[in-house]
Amino acid sequence: MKFTALIFVAIILVFSACSKTVGRHNLNPEHKVVSYDHNGIFGLQPSIINQDQLFDLTVNQTEEFNYFFNKIENQNLPSHLRVFEYLKQSTSEFKYQEKTLTASQVMEQAQGNCMSLAILTTAIARLANVAVGYQLIDSRPIFQQKKGTILKEVHVRSKLYKKKFNHDLPYSKNQGLVIDYFPEESHSFIGNITQKQLVARYYLNIAVEFLLDLDYSSSYWFALKSLEYAPNYSGAINLMAVIFGRVGETTKAEQIYQYGINQHGIDDAKNKLSLLKNYQLLLTKQNRNKEALLIQNKIQKLNDPSPYYWLGLADKAYQNQQWLEAKKLYRKAIKRDPKLFFAYLGLSKTLHSMGNKRSALKMLNKAIKYNTHQGNYNILKQEILLYKQ
Repeated sequence: MKFTALIFVAIILVFSACSKTVGRHNLNPEHKVVSYDHNGIFGLQPSIINQDQLFDLTVNQTEEFNYFFNKIENQNLPSHLRVFEYLKQSTSEFKYQEKTLTASQVMEQAQGNCMSLAILTTAIARLANVAVGYQLIDSRPIFQQKKGTILKEVHVRSKLYKKKFNHDLPYSKNQGLVIDYFPEESHSFIGNITQKQLVARYYLNIAVEFLLDLDYSSSYWFALKSLEYAPNYSGAINLMAVIFGRVGETTKAEQIYQYGINQHGIDDAKNKLSLLKNYQLLLTKQNRNKEALLIQNKIQKLNDPSPYYWLGLADKAYQNQQWLEAKKLYRKAIKRDPKLFFAYLGLSKTLHSMGNKRSALKMLNKAIKYNTHQGNYNILKQEILLYKQ
């Protein structure tokens, strides 16, 4: 029996058509601290569930597990196997739901994402005094575009151990039983995380949900809560900069971007692509083009799996009538996501502009094949009419 979890670990803003540039490009490694003070912009802190409440179960839920755990027929099983068997039975009909929930909510609603189910696993394991570890897994690059924001998803799975030990230490031991909700056949291990880091990701998930709803005040407070548990968590630092940028506090946003990038130096920023890309976007919006270009050059040297970054650059090249550059960049986006509708559409328009109508029509047919949204058909109709002229 296996299970999966999705957590949002990166926020990437969609690239806009406006060009932005850079004036003061100061990536100073000596910036070791940063202030998240908001001067009242985000109001008073709302009520935020604490760490223990994440793992709390109702009286009935607790009694149900204890009954299973103490049944005579289960007494010969080690505690961690009893936890596993209980989860196997109690979650067999659960449905995947993107919303991040607490342990009791998962049980009540019979649904949840990976993060939610990792929290439930922890709650049940606590009742049995069983240690739990957490692992980040990258099964394949998964990107979603929602409300002007691009989200990268990463799996988190749990591991039950025979012996109880410190939850605040990373788990590197091999002994244990992996619980992986909705696993995929091919995946790669990213690394172990502590329970504090898991909790930080819970708060970040909630902060992202508020961001998508344009509730920047709530998003700020939950991002700040995430940073309490993991002060160097690049995902939370990135989100905090995004929030300040969204409310017009661009100076503060830039300070936060530079702080996050300089945690280990910009050249070691493979895990900070979102910071770099959002910082570049901020610079571009301020018409600080030379500085933005410096950041762009850094980004292009990294192995960015996101198709949307390359799609944004391709669209910009197309608008500037840089046909060869646009063609190259659209193909880069397609290489990262072979089913990306807008990349095929852009490539089709580029080829048509270059006079290669046969190849353009071929790419247009692929765009039609991979279109999943009804609203795109009007765009396609216009392109088809254009190609028939």
